[in-house]
Amino acid sequence: MFEDNNIWLLLFAVLPAILYSLLIYHKAPKGIVKSRPMWSYILIGLLSIQILNIIHFSFPHIHKHVETQTVIHDMGDGFFIHTQEPTLWAIFVFAFFQVAFFEELSKWFAFRVGNAIRGDTRSGIDSPFAVMFYSVMIAVGFAVFENIHYAGRALWGDLSGVNPNEMLLVRSLNSVVVHMLSGLFMGYFIAIGRGCRSVFKHAGYTFLGLITAATFHGLYDFNLMKGLTSDDFINIFGINLHITNNLLIIGGLIVSYFMANNLTKKSYTNSGLLR
Repeated sequence: MFEDNNIWLLLFAVLPAILYSLLIYHKAPKGIVKSRPMWSYILIGLLSIQILNIIHFSFPHIHKHVETQTVIHDMGDGFFIHTQEPTLWAIFVFAFFQVAFFEELSKWFAFRVGNAIRGDTRSGIDSPFAVMFYSVMIAVGFAVFENIHYAGRALWGDLSGVNPNEMLLVRSLNSVVVHMLSGLFMGYFIAIGRGCRSVFKHAGYTFLGLITAATFHGLYDFNLMKGLTSDDFINIFGINLHITNNLLIIGGLIVSYFMANNLTKKSYTNSGLLR
C-alpha cells in the first residue's frame, strides 16, 4: 500500500501554493489578516471547482459555436487530410470565456459562500487588505485542486508524454501564481467597492474586479492556446518557461505590490453595504 502511492505528487501539488499563502500572510501588516479565516477560504476554494462544474454544465462548449476553419494536412505521397479546427477567434472565446471568465466567476461565488459561512456581512468587519487577501485564498484553493486534477490526468495517460513532476513544477511557478494574482485583482476591486455607499458603485467595482481577473487569466491561457513554437519558450535550469506569460506574471506581481500597499493605507469609515 505504501510502496505504490502518489503522496509525493499530492504534496507537490499542494505545498507550493500553501507556502505562497503563508509568505503573504506573514508579510501582511500585523493583525490585519487572521489565520483561521485564511484556512477556511482555502478549503472553500477547493470546493469552488464544483461551482465551476455547474456553470460548465449550464453553458457547455461555448467556443464550439464560434466559426472553425478547414486545415489541410499533407501526409506525403499525394495524400492529404482535411480537418476542421478552431480559428484564432474561437481560441480567444475559449480562453477568455469558457476558461478564464467561468473560473473567476466560480471563485467569486465561492468567496460569497465563504463570507456567508463566516457570518461576516458588513464591510467594517474586515479591513480592505483582508478582503483582498481572503479573495486570494479562494484562488489558492482552486489552484491546488487544479494541480491535483492535472497531475491525475498525467498519471492516467490523458496528457500524452507529460511528466507529472515537471508539469507541477511549471504550474507552481506559473499557473498557481496566475490564479493568485487573478484572485488579488478581483479582491482589490471588491475591497474598494465595499467602501462605497452607492449600491451601483459597489456592484460596479465588484464587476470590474471580476473582469480584470478574467482578462489577466484569459491573456495567460490565450498565449498558451494560440499555437506554440520553440521560440515562445526559454529554458532556465532545465525548465521551459513561456516568455510572454512570465513577463505577464512579473508585470502582475509589480502591479499587485502597489495594490496591496494602497489597501494597507485604507480603512472603512462607514458600515458599508451588505456583501
